[in-house]
Amino acid sequence: MNEYAFEELSIGHRESFTRQVTDEDVLLFSKISGDKNPLHLDEEYAKATEFRRCVAFGMLGSILHSTLAGMYLPGKYSLILKEESSFISPIYSGDSLTITGEISEKKDFGKLLFIETKILNQDNKNVIKGRLVVKVLK
Repeated sequence: MNEYAFEELSIGHRESFTRQVTDEDVLLFSKISGDKNPLHLDEEYAKATEFRRCVAFGMLGSILHSTLAGMYLPGKYSLILKEESSFISPIYSGDSLTITGEISEKKDFGKLLFIETKILNQDNKNVIKGRLVVKVLK
C-alpha cells in the first residue's frame, strides 16, 4: 500500500496494477449486489446474445477504482469523493485487467486530486474509461 501525502504528488504521476477477473468474482458480485441478470450468470441465455457468452458485471471492473485510490494513488490517505465510469467494451471472466490512474489536476484547497483512469484487458483493449476525485487526508 502506497502512503503518498498530498505534497508528494504532482500532475502526471501515474500508478497501475493488474487483476484477473474470476468466476468467483462474478458470483460474489452478484450475491453482494443482488443483481441476478442472466447475461452475467446463465451461459445458455448469454449464448443467444451478441456476446455469445456470459459478460462480467461492468461495475465489477469499475470497483477496481477503489483499489487504485485506496492502495496505489494516493494509497493509505485517500478518500474517493466522486467516481465516473464509461463502459467501452465487455469484460469476461478470465480477463486480466490493468488499471491505470494518472493525476490530471491537483487542487490545494481541500487537497483534491483529479485522476483520469483507464482499464485495459489482456489484449490492450480499453474496457473502462473513468475519472476519480480523491481527497488526500495527509
